[in-house]
Amino acid sequence: MTRSYVSGISHHPLLDRTIGAELDRVAAEHPDVEAVVALHQDVRYSYAELHAAVEEAARALLALGVEKGDRVGMWSANRIEWLVMQYATAKAGAVLVNVNPAYRNHELRYALRQSGCSVLIAARAFRDTDYVAMIDTVRSDLPGLREVVLLDPGSHPGTRSWTEFLDLAARTDTAALRAREAMLDIDDAINIQ
Repeated sequence: MTRSYVSGISHHPLLDRTIGAELDRVAAEHPDVEAVVALHQDVRYSYAELHAAVEEAARALLALGVEKGDRVGMWSANRIEWLVMQYATAKAGAVLVNVNPAYRNHELRYALRQSGCSVLIAARAFRDTDYVAMIDTVRSDLPGLREVVLLDPGSHPGTRSWTEFLDLAARTDTAALRAREAMLDIDDAINIQ
């Protein structure tokens, strides 16, 4: 099979950089420029701050044992952690699986099984839906799902909090992350919708 690219009429060639490498470049060139604002969370990140958050989450993924090509599910409404995980999974060589916030038990089970998620990062709830209860209901049907990280404060058996997840980053040095990034190619999948 021969790969091809179609970019339309343009005087600018496609970039030969991974998503992670592009974030590195922008953060280095514009560290103090505001990158993202999440008003509902009262969070503002400059590119330097976003880059630091992404690097920490990527190292935490490596500490969890996430390998190149592994699927990491994200189940939540819009929030800053979603953006962080999109870049972190790209830097770790994993594929972010975007799980629809409106899913019910059978849809969640199907999506996680079909995509092969080994890690699920989730909010505790969305509107009147208790995500934790739904995860408990489907988890026994998903032997490949080995880690669940809950974004919101509080503990629940068989899960880690977002803070506990980020604490894992201390177990993986930056050199290990750079070694992983060196294995990545611009054609690697980074997202499943």
